[in-house]
Amino acid sequence: MAASDGFKTACPSCDMEFPILDPSLIGTKIDCPRCKYRFVVEAPEPPKPKTPAPPKAGAKPAAGSPPAAKAKVGPKLPPRDQDDYRKPKVKKKAKKSDSNTVVIWGSVLVVVILGLFGVYFGLKYLTGPEQPRPRTPVVQAITPATGGTGPAAVVGPNIGDISNLLPGNAEAMAQVVVKDWLTSPLGRAGVETRGAFRLDAFEQRFGFKASAVERLVVAANSAEGWLFAVLRAVEPFDQEKVRKRLGLQPAPEGPIQGQAYFLADVGDWLRNVSQWLGVAAGGSEPRPLAVRWHDPQTLLLADVAPMKAFLQAGSKPALQTPPPGQAGGTATGPVSERFLTVKPALKRILDRLMAQETAAIAVAVDLSVPAWQQALQPVLTPLEAPVREVEAFGASFTRQGETGVFRLGLECQVADTAQSLDRRLRQKLLGREWLPLLPFLQPQDSANAPLPSISVSQQFQTSLVVSLSFPGSAEAANWLRRTAQPTMVYLRGLLDMASGRPRVFELAQGLKASVEQSKGFPPGTLERRRDDSRLGRPFPPNERVSWMVTLLPYLGPEQAFVYNGINTTVSWRDPDNLALGASLVPMFLDPRSPRSTWWVTLPSLPGRRLAATHFVGIAGVGLDAADPDFRNDPANKDKLGVFSYDQATPITAVPEGRRSTTIVVAQVPPTFKRPWIAGGGATVMGVPETRSVQPFLVPQPDGKKGTLALMADGSVRFIPADIPDEVFKAMCTLQGADPAQVDPIAPIQTPPAGRGPAVAGR
Repeated sequence: MAASDGFKTACPSCDMEFPILDPSLIGTKIDCPRCKYRFVVEAPEPPKPKTPAPPKAGAKPAAGSPPAAKAKVGPKLPPRDQDDYRKPKVKKKAKKSDSNTVVIWGSVLVVVILGLFGVYFGLKYLTGPEQPRPRTPVVQAITPATGGTGPAAVVGPNIGDISNLLPGNAEAMAQVVVKDWLTSPLGRAGVETRGAFRLDAFEQRFGFKASAVERLVVAANSAEGWLFAVLRAVEPFDQEKVRKRLGLQPAPEGPIQGQAYFLADVGDWLRNVSQWLGVAAGGSEPRPLAVRWHDPQTLLLADVAPMKAFLQAGSKPALQTPPPGQAGGTATGPVSERFLTVKPALKRILDRLMAQETAAIAVAVDLSVPAWQQALQPVLTPLEAPVREVEAFGASFTRQGETGVFRLGLECQVADTAQSLDRRLRQKLLGREWLPLLPFLQPQDSANAPLPSISVSQQFQTSLVVSLSFPGSAEAANWLRRTAQPTMVYLRGLLDMASGRPRVFELAQGLKASVEQSKGFPPGTLERRRDDSRLGRPFPPNERVSWMVTLLPYLGPEQAFVYNGINTTVSWRDPDNLALGASLVPMFLDPRSPRSTWWVTLPSLPGRRLAATHFVGIAGVGLDAADPDFRNDPANKDKLGVFSYDQATPITAVPEGRRSTTIVVAQVPPTFKRPWIAGGGATVMGVPETRSVQPFLVPQPDGKKGTLALMADGSVRFIPADIPDEVFKAMCTLQGADPAQVDPIAPIQTPPAGRGPAVAGR
């Protein structure tokens, strides 16, 4: 390489590529222009020799060259079976119709998953041993209780199936047969994947075992902002145990028409589910959950308003569809005993989707409601479905053998619309291989993915159903489960972030608990097992796991579960660690920032989505203050902060009287790519010598600019943009700043009332 030649290098922290115009910089430290991480410039790899182009057809070989070997001809395979044997080929650019179908089925599968893991309050924790199930519609008669103890002394009347308890003004609803769903490939992906949905927390929250749940139905109304769920158990509930777990208190106004209900203070959880689904939550403050036993085996969970309306109607919503004995099965199709109280179009599409089988999950949405029209626009637009002529949308998943069948349904106002959509779908969907049309599932081994079959049918004039069936083999089931895992982690992250509530005080309390237990602060990166590849030398910080991993056990059981799967002795880029690094940790994020900043993608990891952090550890004064060379220089003694890349800092290194003015962690703008699992500059920063607070300034809700800082004593301060440089820099060192200087400028923040964090130790 000539002395004047430039080359490109990439920041090992944020992956940004930028040119190095002066080759003499090789071996020296520079600052990344984006994230300010300081790293050593390495020489570029020499260019690989070009492979000679193959001779053109008909060209004679050069003189003296050996004769070309004849290619072996293998057996010719049938066109459909070739995919099982041949190596994957580069895909051609998808046609327009293909891209439309990608949107359709991606949206369908999302709706199906949301129907289970969002609509029901906490059903993400339910499971049980698989039982043989009849493939006939589930109808569970609700028998009024004749007695009982505890708060369920008064129960409701018998109106047949539990779905007939749903309010008549429901805009969206779902039915879940719990065991069928959670023993299916997608259900297993949701509950067996670290960072997704956990099973063992359900009994802790509700007071009964997960295996006790048989079936549930749930309804939502976006205009009025409520959810209403009915849960049916295999055996009668232990009502006293449930009462204690949920902390149930009698409703302040007493029974309604002689019917008692109770309140549980789990408002954050309820609001998260509501906002995740787009159902208005009635403000940002927590709201209570209304609980009612309809009979010893049937539990109602709802917002207070629909619960009151339900009781005022005598626990018997009006029927909008006559029962089967009073309705014929003619042009409108057969009528089941389910969903008789909801809008007829919603009932019809659910009946079509479930047909003669029991769907593990079925979802229906009223398309006359603008909010749901907007939510489902990605499905309706490529279908060219006229919204005004389509009454309801539905999706379902039915287990069949090891895998199952996905179904999409549209209930139209008139038969002509259904016929037109039928023709359009047949033109777009039939006769195609389905793997490229499922962006929701993006497997690593796509060449060996099972190919589903597709069918389109117009049922009973106004209904249209599209079915997607996967092969019923164990291989197909494993493929579905494995490829759905990243999406389950993503959905769980959205649910955790849905409330929009900052969790900085929980992060501070988790940090405090960690420090108290270990008597100090963790190293900035965790020690990695050394091997022969580096001749026993330690790995650089950006090739190790971040200190933030050590906080996970103190941020609650969900995060502790993720922690238990991380291997801290290898790189954060290890495939197993990357999978867990996709888990959102709400305490590491500012929920007011755009959703796009909650995850990061790095050029060096194409196709990988990693969860971000909006907080970093503070190393001291100087951009390379975490580096061992900086910290070993006696001249920098007074500049050292809490975090070092290689060493833990004992709590005694911070004077007791200055712990409330010593910054350990600070908020940063969400503009840089910072995976919380990544060691190095992504999660540890030094502060600059001048304009020291500038890299940490974030717009706050009150319009001010500043940063939230976690102090060594577990308190939280707001650092304003106009804080003097010398005061802020002193706060970033182990010696801290004078409280008399800090308190008037950066006061300690008080947690909002009723927001005490639940911190879990190791």
